Amino acid sequence: MLVQVSRVTVDFGMLILIWLVQLIIYPSFEYSAREGFEQWHEKYTGMITLVVLPLMLAQISLAIWQIYDGDRSWETLTAFGMIVFCWLVTFALSVPAHNQLQTLGNDLDTVRWLVLTNWLRTIGWTAVSLLSIKQFYEMYNAAQLGRFWEW
Repeated sequence: MLVQVSRVTVDFGMLILIWLVQLIIYPSFEYSAREGFEQWHEKYTGMITLVVLPLMLAQISLAIWQIYDGDRSWETLTAFGMIVFCWLVTFALSVPAHNQLQTLGNDLDTVRWLVLTNWLRTIGWTAVSLLSIKQFYEMYNAAQLGRFWEW
């Protein structure tokens, strides 16, 4: 029970974060000053990593724990697959785009590529969150409400 509560909490946190990044943070790069962008971007990537990395590690750890603990439902397995997909997109597309921005400065084509390819993670982490919410709702409705409040 605690694992599912933790997972829905972490997944929802990731959902909020990815939508903020997709709709506000990444698009704002296009309007950032060219002068000093590299210094700002380096600080941004360092600070955002302090938020994103623990969420990513918690998310994949909780999904692995659920599977290890015997939850091999289609929701858990699909969510795990989507989490792995988001990790692959992060390290194959997003990190290299950020590295390019760090090297080239505020390059408009790179910013637009980052926004475009980030839709893959946005959709993936949204799906993970929806599956997690669905599982939590089903757990809540499965007459486990009494036990939920005891822990």
